[in-house]
Amino acid sequence: MKYIHTFESFLNEADMSRQYDGFVVLDSKNQKSYKFKYSRGNNVPQENDAIDKLVKGIKEPSANFAVHSFIRKGEWDKSEFPEFKK
Repeated sequence: MKYIHTFESFLNEADMSRQYDGFVVLDSKNQKSYKFKYSRGNNVPQENDAIDKLVKGIKEPSANFAVHSFIRKGEWDKSEFPEFKK
């Protein structure tokens, strides 16, 4: 039984940067989307940091923001979503 991994341990080992250049966060109130880059390592904190930046920059509650989609490797420049800069 000691070899069975929990779901939480799989989340901690998540590295989305292997398959994706970045992710898209949707602002459901304003119906806008913003893209953010992934870096190597556990990407859950990176997604949370991106939402925190949007909360502080747009001054809306965090409930309005969610990771909506991913940007595949090599398609960062082709993505129609703007990069959030504030």
